[in-house]
Amino acid sequence: MNHSSMFYYVVREDLIDPETSIQVGIRTFNDDFMGVKILDAELVHEHSIN
Repeated sequence: MNHSSMFYYVVREDLIDPETSIQVGIRTFNDDFMGVKILDAELVHEHSIN
């Protein structure tokens, strides 16, 4: 398990609803985000208030 695999497990175990969840600031790419909306680190940085 690593710092991002927890999202895989919580979706798989029905602990969060991927239809109503957003993961913010991810710095890696994955082919399957299990239905979770992703706001990657680059997008967040480009649209930050600073």
